[in-house]
Amino acid sequence: MAKNLQAKLPPSDTLRIYDINTESVNQFASEAKASSGGAAVQVASNVHEAAEDSETTITVLPEPSHVKNVFAQILKPPLSTDAVANPDRLFIDCSTIDPASSKEVANAVHATQQGRFVDAPMSAEAMNLGIRWGLDPKVLGNLINISTGKCWPSEVNNPVKGVVDGSPASRDYSGGFGISLMKKDLKLALLAASEAGARLELGDKAREVYEAAEQKEDCKGRDFSVVYRYLGGKE
Repeated sequence: MAKNLQAKLPPSDTLRIYDINTESVNQFASEAKASSGGAAVQVASNVHEAAEDSETTITVLPEPSHVKNVFAQILKPPLSTDAVANPDRLFIDCSTIDPASSKEVANAVHATQQGRFVDAPMSAEAMNLGIRWGLDPKVLGNLINISTGKCWPSEVNNPVKGVVDGSPASRDYSGGFGISLMKKDLKLALLAASEAGARLELGDKAREVYEAAEQKEDCKGRDFSVVYRYLGGKE
């Protein structure tokens, strides 16, 4: 991410970086210095220094506890007055953490009035989970499809109405690949796995779900993506 940012930002900008892996940071700084073009690179000695007078601060961390700890260091003591007075100051967290933790950090940022917080994980969560957390389904679908979550069910046959025009979900799951056909294919896959001695731990559970969904009147005979409805997906 740092390499992409450095290469795409103009030479008039500065990219200040910090990580506990000093070897990687120093290597990146050396490579950036040797390259032609892109933003200037500075190495910060700690988290607070990295964010001190930045217009935009981007964090990428493993766990919720790390994100909370880093933002605690960034926000206390308060950042410089000039930066705090900037209404366009932006904090972007690209860590993949739970929504509650993101909200907690966002509230901390907004409570100190030191900027705006944006939760921007590297890939989106499941459609139903995101929608139930208040995200617009079409926006969420677009996020998934420009990240590592991109796949056929998200881009072409998305199970949520209104996300992909022309998908079975947009016509009450009519047409498409029938749920009974998916159940049949799952059984064939499980049989092949059994014959080959391969363990498909999730296969049996998936088959059970499709068998149960097929029996429900509002799912019977519809495209297999109707399993989203069976699982209680918000429509």
